[in-house]
Amino acid sequence: SGFDALIMERLGPTLVDEWARTTQRTHFDGQTLLRYGRGLIECLRTLHAFGFVHNDIKPNNIVLSTAGSGCAQEVYLIDFGLTTHSDYGGIHGQRGTPNFASYAAHAGAPTHATDDLESLVYCLAYLASGSLPWMHKRVSRAAIMKRKMLLDGCCASLVEDVPAQRAAEALQALWAEVVRSRQQRAGREVRTVI
Repeated sequence: SGFDALIMERLGPTLVDEWARTTQRTHFDGQTLLRYGRGLIECLRTLHAFGFVHNDIKPNNIVLSTAGSGCAQEVYLIDFGLTTHSDYGGIHGQRGTPNFASYAAHAGAPTHATDDLESLVYCLAYLASGSLPWMHKRVSRAAIMKRKMLLDGCCASLVEDVPAQRAAEALQALWAEVVRSRQQRAGREVRTVI
């Protein structure tokens, strides 16, 4: 009596911690990357089904379940401090961590579920290759590079250093979905205005 308790599941390391422990120290192998990618897509499906956009997908905000019982580790999203409800079109202004933020976040535009997928591509590409084309560049330059990739519909600069062919193909397929979703959303917005 008189005590309140909050019970939470204990989680394991972030993907940054796990990545730092890999023997390659520059990338996850293709099988590991695909396993984490599938888990993250499921996390995002659940979040988006409830009408929310995370707005800060990055390796530090992805954690693994604790090891045990011989089961494959599950992935979890954490840090919902920048999450917005999609009914309100997100909050205008810079959202998320610049290296992993979507172009819409850079542009200060409302964010949607597609922006989380775009950030997921950047996150997985980073974990696969150990770098992103705009790392160590100005934030404005990163935004320009991301915009060009969206306009071109191609993410070749992201996957050129990904050593596993299957992982590179999966990233390209996910990128194609991001571009397709953006084009559909842009078409709906134009039809609404007309």
